[in-house]
Amino acid sequence: MFTFALVAGVGILLSGCVITPVPHCWAITPIVQGKVVDSDSHLPIQGARIQLADRPKVAATSNDQGRFRLPAARNFFWLWIGTYDGISNHLPFGPTPSDKIQISHSDYHSLVLSIETNLHIRGWGRLDLSELYTHEDTTIILPDISLQPLQK
Repeated sequence: MFTFALVAGVGILLSGCVITPVPHCWAITPIVQGKVVDSDSHLPIQGARIQLADRPKVAATSNDQGRFRLPAARNFFWLWIGTYDGISNHLPFGPTPSDKIQISHSDYHSLVLSIETNLHIRGWGRLDLSELYTHEDTTIILPDISLQPLQK
């Protein structure tokens, strides 16, 4: 058993990989900012709840100007593996959140937006971003989001 561990360890070192047992959290989605408005009056909507559809704890509430800031979703990892050519991975692989953001308010119809991984937003077209989120400070700013009022 010791021989196998020694050979495996030497093999990893000679392969150019670095395995670091460092428990850490990593942002797996960008920060999302935007504004929620009434589709009829175009006035801001205060108190709208914005959340990742499959992670309700990653949520925000719009302020009196209709603005919100949805924080980045994070996964917990035990290991980081890096190679000499810049490829890196975090282990274990955690679940990737869906690309859906849900917006709801008690006086309006709920809305689900799909932000695809290539940062194409359905209904708005491709966003021109210089880089994909490579660190947790990257923010996507959405165009105004219109909610339809409920019929009274």
